[in-house]
Amino acid sequence: MNPPILEFFGHYRFLSNFWPCQVLYEGILYPSVEHAYQAAKSDCQQIRLNIASCATTAAAKRCGRTVTPRAGWTGMKVGVMRDLLRLKFADEYLRNRLLATGDAEIVEGNNWHDSFWGRCNCAIHEGTGTNWLGKLLMEIRKEWQPKQENTCATDL
Repeated sequence: MNPPILEFFGHYRFLSNFWPCQVLYEGILYPSVEHAYQAAKSDCQQIRLNIASCATTAAAKRCGRTVTPRAGWTGMKVGVMRDLLRLKFADEYLRNRLLATGDAEIVEGNNWHDSFWGRCNCAIHEGTGTNWLGKLLMEIRKEWQPKQENTCATDL
C-alpha cells in the first residue's frame, strides 16, 4: 500500500483545484476546476463568464464567495465537483499522474479550516473534516484504473 497523500503541494500540487487546466463545463471554457466550480454556484451566464475571466484561481474563489448560490446548490455541489474532476482528469497527462498515486489515500489537508472538502491540519482542529475532495479524487482514480477480470482457474 502506498503512503497517504496528505497535502496537495510539491509533487502532488496537480491534485489541487487551483492547478491550471482547461475545463469545458456547460459551454464555457474555464482555466481551472476552481474557476468552474465557483461559477457553477450560479445559474447566471454573465456571472459564470465573469468568474471564467478571473486572472487567477484565488480571484475566482474570491468572486465565487460573493455569489448567491443557486437553489439546491448544497445538495448538488458534490456532484458538480465530481463532474469537474472527471473533466480535469480526462486529460491523459493528468490522468496518468493521478493513476500513479496507486492505492494511496488522498487527503486534501489544509490549514484554512476547510472541513468539508478536506481535513484541517491546524492545531485546534487537526484531522477533522469529511475530505470530500480526496474521496472524489480516489473515486475518479478507481474509475480510470484498468479493470481486472474475474477469472477462476479450475484444475480438474
